[in-house]
Amino acid sequence: MLEEDPPKKFTKAELSVLSCWAIWLIAWLLEPPIHRHDFNTAQWLLHSWWFIQEPWPTCLESTRLSCWYYPSHPPLIHIIGVPTTLLFGWQTWPLRLIQASLVLWGALELRALVRRKSTVEGGTMALVLILASPVMIGFAAIPNYEPTIVALLCVLLNRVSHYIEHPSMSRGAIVILVSVLGMLTDWSAYHPVGVAWLIAWWGYKTGSEQIWVSTLAKQRWVLTGLVCVGIAIVLMHLWMLEIAHGSSQILFDTAEKRSFGRPPLMILQYLAIIISGTLALMLPIWIVFVLCQTKSFPNADVKVGFWLIIPLSAGCIHTLMFLQGASRHEYWTAPLLPPLALAAAISSSNWTKKQIHIASTIGCAALLIWGLGLLQTTPSHGIKEKTSAVEGLEDIWGDDASLLVSDQIINGRPEVVATLHTGYVTPVSWTSNKETSPEWDGALLCENSEWANYLFSDSQNWEILELRNTPDCEGNPLLIMIPPIT
Repeated sequence: MLEEDPPKKFTKAELSVLSCWAIWLIAWLLEPPIHRHDFNTAQWLLHSWWFIQEPWPTCLESTRLSCWYYPSHPPLIHIIGVPTTLLFGWQTWPLRLIQASLVLWGALELRALVRRKSTVEGGTMALVLILASPVMIGFAAIPNYEPTIVALLCVLLNRVSHYIEHPSMSRGAIVILVSVLGMLTDWSAYHPVGVAWLIAWWGYKTGSEQIWVSTLAKQRWVLTGLVCVGIAIVLMHLWMLEIAHGSSQILFDTAEKRSFGRPPLMILQYLAIIISGTLALMLPIWIVFVLCQTKSFPNADVKVGFWLIIPLSAGCIHTLMFLQGASRHEYWTAPLLPPLALAAAISSSNWTKKQIHIASTIGCAALLIWGLGLLQTTPSHGIKEKTSAVEGLEDIWGDDASLLVSDQIINGRPEVVATLHTGYVTPVSWTSNKETSPEWDGALLCENSEWANYLFSDSQNWEILELRNTPDCEGNPLLIMIPPIT
């Protein structure tokens, strides 16, 4: 018989955390895409715009901004902003709202699972550990693969549990759907499916009597079907790369760059960076585990079990396969968060209400400190300067203009292109032959640019609308130019 869920009413501690999380979210929604790794917000906005313009993509080799199909990842996250772009146009806040809402959904699903398996207090800790974990405070509002996978893994953990407790076609269909969405989002979602498939067939062949293994063995054909779906998605991705980029080799080149094929000393350096980063980004979880070994913070009688290796594989295998990527991008290990948060929340489910209240208060403080203080102090690589150099220009050209832009201004940064409100941006380095140049609607060029001199010459007669000061032009003004009216 299905185990009944406890009442879904939020506790006071949970309401305080959700209130602080809402303040954190509002702070993110008001910010331009200028923060560390936040260029993804602008990049997926651009990709969504490109999908609307050109669903069948043709991409330039020299840039990832010329189409919507990204070479090194599955396609789903790149078109996450299509509905918001159609509804709101060139706005980043709806994209952030979607991403953060997905994380909230995942946190609530994990809360429901822990409540059902242990106590209401444990459910509160699950909510705190997801929403107020440093990795989610820093990245949950940046549309990207990792926070989306965190949410989907949380959902998957709860929905698989529901299905095991009371199997049905509808609950099984939800599990399959969430798994497929994960595989369409990021490669890390493939690992739990593959590991579960291997364990299922191993359990079937050996006749294992462990309950979780025998349960998996009964689903071996369903898991085989999911593995086949995953293979089909990979093949589809390779096919689309051939269409969009002319070759799938770019994917393998990226995989090699991110992989572990490095000298031993460099691998050790990578591992040191990854371990220290994981400890910092998931600090609340380690603190909970340590506290649960004390008498004052009793450990729960409920145990998670060895099946936890399946969701843990999402982060572990992905990190070990791509050590260089995990050392460069601190959020790379984010898929470890759901299973570790689950284990920590259940371990703390015997804590008193006062102890849970203290934990939620600390979580609230972390959310507010970031949202109301630290967020505004984390611009990345002077992007604010580049963005301010092109602000307000969408009123001159509109969303569908074709512009020529100095490399110093665009610098390959999607947030600059998004600020221009157009996807048709050509850096000067991409166009060397002036005789075959396209017809641009305007240009943003540093005064010392060869192209600026050419367009301002008597043969071209372009008009200078405005001069702006920007440090990116190395002491020269930025020229805002339009072609002569014919």
